[in-house]
Amino acid sequence: MIATEQNKICVACKKASHALYHCAVFKSLEPKQRVEFVKANKFCFNCLSDSHLASVCKASACRLCGFKHNTLLHLQSYTQKSTPPESPSEAPAKSSEISSKVPVSMYTSNPTSENMTTVLLSTAKVAVRDVYGQVSYLRMLLDSGSMSHFITHDACTKLGIKIKPVYVDVSGIGGKQSTTRGITDMTFTSRFNPLVSYTLSQVLVVDKITDGLPLHKVDISQIPKLDQATLSDDEFHTPGPIDGLIGSELFSVIMGSKKVDSKLGSNLPIIFESQLGDIVMGKAPMFACSISSKNNEVHVCAFAKTSLMSLESMMQKFWTTEEVAPPTQTMSLDDKICEEKFVSSYNRCEDGHYSVALPFKMDPILLGDSWEIARKRFACLERKFCMKPDFKENYVHAMREYMTDGHAILVQDENYKADKPAFYMPHHAIVRPDHLTTKTRIVFDISSKTSSGLSLNDVLHTGPTLFKGLFDLLIMFRLFPHVVSADLRKMFLSIFVHPEDRKYQRFLWRESQDQPIQCYEMVKVVFGSKPSPFLAQRVLAQLAMDSKDKFPNGSSEVEQFYMDDYLGSFLEPVEHVCEQQSIKNPRLH
Repeated sequence: MIATEQNKICVACKKASHALYHCAVFKSLEPKQRVEFVKANKFCFNCLSDSHLASVCKASACRLCGFKHNTLLHLQSYTQKSTPPESPSEAPAKSSEISSKVPVSMYTSNPTSENMTTVLLSTAKVAVRDVYGQVSYLRMLLDSGSMSHFITHDACTKLGIKIKPVYVDVSGIGGKQSTTRGITDMTFTSRFNPLVSYTLSQVLVVDKITDGLPLHKVDISQIPKLDQATLSDDEFHTPGPIDGLIGSELFSVIMGSKKVDSKLGSNLPIIFESQLGDIVMGKAPMFACSISSKNNEVHVCAFAKTSLMSLESMMQKFWTTEEVAPPTQTMSLDDKICEEKFVSSYNRCEDGHYSVALPFKMDPILLGDSWEIARKRFACLERKFCMKPDFKENYVHAMREYMTDGHAILVQDENYKADKPAFYMPHHAIVRPDHLTTKTRIVFDISSKTSSGLSLNDVLHTGPTLFKGLFDLLIMFRLFPHVVSADLRKMFLSIFVHPEDRKYQRFLWRESQDQPIQCYEMVKVVFGSKPSPFLAQRVLAQLAMDSKDKFPNGSSEVEQFYMDDYLGSFLEPVEHVCEQQSIKNPRLH
């Protein structure tokens, strides 16, 4: 395998002309960071070359799972916990470390009565590639009674599959109809053997196929010979979401003969061989603690259920339907990391300022050279100064304000270019002659690509959105007759950045071409940086928490901000006068 031509400098370490998969810096990254780096540089996912894409690559596949990506890019989500035993119909064990066995000791054997059983429908896990060529696993229901194939809208979103907007009415049990979200095509393979592949066309996209299957937790300790099976769905015994449905067209092609039947007991399931691995289906023992009698609900099958609902339950359901549910906001893993980074690194100075760290999601050593592009763009800016003297005068005035107000400082080290890694921000102006105050605003380009293909924004977390929706704020704003609107002046420029992170906010400047080009650093949060909105809102929330004992009213009003704009309403005029004083006292600067 060849990652880069031998006469090229490695884009990861910038020091040697070796293949990327030999680079110590690249291999020291987490697998997810390696994937992001390869994506950003548009390298081949299979051999890490920069001359072609994975779709035309002829190099060998991953040594861990057998799929078409480099072993260094193998994520833990591609592999389950244990290795399946080799089966005559499956791929060799060396190309499959995906678990196909369910540990019998996973649950304790609780005593159950004979009628404590549930019905297992035939489910299988299949491998599907997303738009980036990475493998995801979908849990599919095999249904011989369906004339069509289905996939959920959430699964399409996860894979990045394009949906053709065709709306079809689907009839189910009792003639009940539902409308699809569209149709799509998909290809899936066996988890164990990539050569076992099926392509489905005209797959119907729906919001939901069924409730989680199975309906109850299964006591697998009572199922004999389960440890000898190469299970397609290694979570068949635990209720979980269904991503798709394979209809009758492929059911008979995929399913094989019985492998283990239920002769040993009438309440035991049957294990079938299939092209996708062994499938467990039929009546199975369940745990007594998984039985729920909520609303006297009786499950007839996975797709239909009857409810013996009392009048009280019907009224309760009616009022629940009429209620406006409060919005729920869940934080992603990246957002949680960003929040933890803020909590562990922020500090407040004696004068009231807050100082924060830049939340890096990738090692900044991956940033390439940015000084040269910053110098070239500054040269273009100076040529524009020569053609437009008025524009230059306003630009110089805005830069002087940055220096005077302490937003930017001069880098004293003359050998500043040797300080790596660092990032030099190109800058330009947005001219707004209709504005009464700031007619020329300087904007820093944090998304400018370095020589490695990554920008500063590429290696930073964005962070969660903390402010309320505009609709909620407008409703509160119209609640009472007396209203107040305000905004925070220079919100981003009221927050300091830790000194060790300021080298990633450098820029080049001189007022005259007779002077040497000098390097400056922004010491405050920069407009245009991905995490800036999060950092500003998070500092505002922290200010509210730190000041709640001294200014309880002002602290509660922080929720009325939409970014840097405040909207509030009050019943009496005196209230908003008191509120105004409370908000003005605890300051960011």
